[in-house]
Amino acid sequence: MQARQLTAEDGVRWLQAGLQLYRANPPLLITLTFSYLFLMLGVSMIPYVGTIAANLGLPFLVVMVANGCRAIDEGHSRPLPASILVAGLVDHRPALLTLGGVNLVASVIALLIGRAISAAVGAPDALEPGTSTPMDVLKVMVPSFLVSVPLLLAFWFSPLLTAWQGVPPKKSLFFSFAACMRNWSAFGAFGAAALAIGLILPGIILAVPAMVLPVLAGALSLVLGLAMMFVLAPVLMTSIYVGYRDIFLHE
Repeated sequence: MQARQLTAEDGVRWLQAGLQLYRANPPLLITLTFSYLFLMLGVSMIPYVGTIAANLGLPFLVVMVANGCRAIDEGHSRPLPASILVAGLVDHRPALLTLGGVNLVASVIALLIGRAISAAVGAPDALEPGTSTPMDVLKVMVPSFLVSVPLLLAFWFSPLLTAWQGVPPKKSLFFSFAACMRNWSAFGAFGAAALAIGLILPGIILAVPAMVLPVLAGALSLVLGLAMMFVLAPVLMTSIYVGYRDIFLHE
């Protein structure tokens, strides 16, 4: 399987492509995004079995969101039939469950390794509000993040490779990781653009009103928060599909 190599400019265009998909069917993408988030959060809160169930179900939810994105991209009218949203889930259920199980085990291992590294560099056992220094936060957060990056890359495209192209779990994890590494500049540019739009730009927009008229800043903050929830979050959710389309679905 050949993964196309994209440029940093292509990574930035993923946001534009995601916005185009969003504009074509906002209700569907908003519904899929919040269903994904609420299901993951709600299931994770179930004692004892929640984390296991969330990890096992993660590949299925990723594919459902991507199915919706693909349907919009192909010009399907709304509302979409359920058969489109669940395409590939039944036929490849055992493989997707395997991906979820591997994700669970790998996440636990990554967490343990990250904590071990944090302990080795002198990180505190827990972060206490008001007493923890920025360096304490870095010592706790950075090791776990760095250890989790390879896992994230391996699972980024693997559910779609398995559900849409029938690639076995082991190979889909490898192809996903290889494709992400091959396109590191596109992913880096996409991440930087998303960070700028989601965090830096709102901060700049709010800075001046906060100094001039605090009441206006509060109202503007609410508007920006709603925009992040109902526009940016769904657009970001399309990134897996758009990246997969541009990297794997090419002539």
